[in-house]
Amino acid sequence: MTNLAFDVSGQALEQVLTEQPSLVLRFYSYGVMLEKCEGNRVTEYPVDVRREKAS
Repeated sequence: MTNLAFDVSGQALEQVLTEQPSLVLRFYSYGVMLEKCEGNRVTEYPVDVRREKAS
């Protein structure tokens, strides 16, 4: 990976701006889905927003 602090060519900035996220939270009227991208494979998982964090 290019060191962003010393990249004067702009390549690192271009790379960062075009990178696709690997995890995405999508909010719909019916609920929330977690989308995980691995290469060309996309998997969606339902998220239970009512679930309380276990202490």
